[in-house]
Amino acid sequence: MGFDVSRFYGKVHDDIICPICFGVLENPYEVEQCGHIFCEKCIRRWIETPMFGPSTCPIDRNPISHNKIIPAPKFLYSYLNQMPTKCEYASEGCIVSVKLEDMAKHKAYCPLNPSKPVECHRGCGVKLPPKLLLQHKCTVDPCQEAMVWNEIIEDAKLAVRRRSYERYQKRSPLSVAVKSIWNVVNNWLADPRVHSHD
Repeated sequence: MGFDVSRFYGKVHDDIICPICFGVLENPYEVEQCGHIFCEKCIRRWIETPMFGPSTCPIDRNPISHNKIIPAPKFLYSYLNQMPTKCEYASEGCIVSVKLEDMAKHKAYCPLNPSKPVECHRGCGVKLPPKLLLQHKCTVDPCQEAMVWNEIIEDAKLAVRRRSYERYQKRSPLSVAVKSIWNVVNNWLADPRVHSHD
């Protein structure tokens, strides 16, 4: 199947569009007799699953077979490989423009590729895609990892206790009453007249 036309910058010439899939030619193959060019996968599938009777060329309906198709001329491969394309993850925000021949290399290193392997943060050296890394059970330094998690959990427990205590202090009418009584008693005891016997 061909490449999506929207991935290419500028106008894409009709001569490099596959007449079967309407994408930009991917691994182009030529029909020997007529010279029409298609994506290799497209034309092979066309030959293997004919609609009516023997396989014919989709353009001029001349009979074709697997041994009648050959790779397209080399200049066409060179032309296609030099075409500037958008990254496959342009919709995710990648703005890099690369030649078609360098697309596979860029895809492997693109920081927005969701399947790009990420190294385990614990230092075991394992590299996995982010989704699989979440399931990875690393055995390197489990004690240190446990200590870190214990600290996080203890901090969380302390924050919950503090929040609960503050909520209780603010909302409890009993605590407000006790505080006001305590203030009255303190003020009464602090009054010098209480202690004088004159």
